[in-house]
Amino acid sequence: MMRPDHVRKINKATNAMHNQVAIAVKDPFRPQYHFLPPASWMNDPNGTIFYRGEYHLFYQHNPYQPAWGKMQWGHAKSTDLVHWDHLPIALVPDGFPGEVQCWSGCCVIAPDGTPTIFYTSMNAPALLTHAERFSQQWIATSDTGMLAWEKSARNPILHDRKSHPAGFIPRQWRDPYIFREGDDWYMVLGGREPAEAYGCVFLYRSHDLYNWDYRGVLSTYRVAPRKSIECANYFPLDGKYVLLVSPYTQVSFSIGDFVNDQHSAQDWYVFDHSLQYYATNTYQDDHGRTIVVGWIRANGSSGWAGCLSLPRVVRLDMDNCLRIEPIKELEVLRTAHRHAEYDLDLLSEQKMGDAFVGNCVEIQAQYDLQNAGVVGFKLIDDQQIHLISYDVHKNIFQAVNEIAALQFPQEQRLSLRIFIDRSVFEIFINGRETFSTTIYPELADDHQLKIVPFVENVNGHASLDFWNMRSINLDRLGAT
Repeated sequence: MMRPDHVRKINKATNAMHNQVAIAVKDPFRPQYHFLPPASWMNDPNGTIFYRGEYHLFYQHNPYQPAWGKMQWGHAKSTDLVHWDHLPIALVPDGFPGEVQCWSGCCVIAPDGTPTIFYTSMNAPALLTHAERFSQQWIATSDTGMLAWEKSARNPILHDRKSHPAGFIPRQWRDPYIFREGDDWYMVLGGREPAEAYGCVFLYRSHDLYNWDYRGVLSTYRVAPRKSIECANYFPLDGKYVLLVSPYTQVSFSIGDFVNDQHSAQDWYVFDHSLQYYATNTYQDDHGRTIVVGWIRANGSSGWAGCLSLPRVVRLDMDNCLRIEPIKELEVLRTAHRHAEYDLDLLSEQKMGDAFVGNCVEIQAQYDLQNAGVVGFKLIDDQQIHLISYDVHKNIFQAVNEIAALQFPQEQRLSLRIFIDRSVFEIFINGRETFSTTIYPELADDHQLKIVPFVENVNGHASLDFWNMRSINLDRLGAT
């Protein structure tokens, strides 16, 4: 039974969020088919789990305003990862000084069938020291309905000082993620060792989800010095293990093996080239899929801030290379369709009347390239031109205001899937790389983006498919 004070806090927070809905839905930049709350702030996806035929999503949520602060756990569920029902807020902090915010974590089903949340509980001293110290890991449980959550009387189950060898106190220690290996449960937590310059992932083992032994450092991210690790995810995939980390820069991944409590790999790659994409979490569903979602740092003009990325299926190919694709279920949102074939040496002669038009669209583009040059799209609003382009010769990809060199370029073929959702753009490149970014086009109320394919100094062929995308109506309010 949820405590009466928690019920009051949830009702207060819900009413505060509801009061902002009318403002949020009028914002022309608010996404229409990416997940976000009816209003106010969201960031990290938390507790993503497939349970009894439904996908449950929890997320960092400040229901009081479209800005970070007063972090709680929002909650929604879906049968297809596309259309969502909003559910009551799952976690609210106990209050000053013991627990002032509920930070990120995960959800698993205990051996007795109990849905169990693990999260980082932040107290007043932790926030006063910028979360460098004093964080704790807490548990909350629910019945099979997963609507009301009760925090365990045994909290904290992990303590930054008491759960480690004498004198060893990890820094920036948070965001539990749990996986199963044999008869044991394992937990990874991101952070940084006290005397080290690089962020690392800490490992813990348990037989019952409540009593945990520290097993050491699973892996160190020796790429960004003076940074800790956030939102570490560690999961088996097609005979290997994948480690995903959010190290205050681009989300990165490593593929290796889980041997003797360590991740046996040294190579790191960027999972998404944009600084707008962060803080991943994963589902494993009944189709055998591993699905990654992340937070996109979108921020409109009023009433809302932040949304979830489109769900991405990840797998390893025969060469143990990571493949990344949007879920097939998104195709249900497609409406009006146009198909076009172009000889690239003639494309520069196409007139403006050949532009595609829309603010919520999907584009698939397949290029057969006979020589190096530039291919892409001009996105034209009322004031300026934005570019999505790839310079084949220089191996530079531009997604509006962000650029990056591709890690896995192909010389003669280029495959793009581009999702435009008002201010949020996601681009899938050759099924290997992604780029999520934001723009805020200057458009009159009745105007839409013009999307014009272009090339420079390229011969070959292009096949383009364009769909308008319908809204998933996330402004409607769910159960309370």
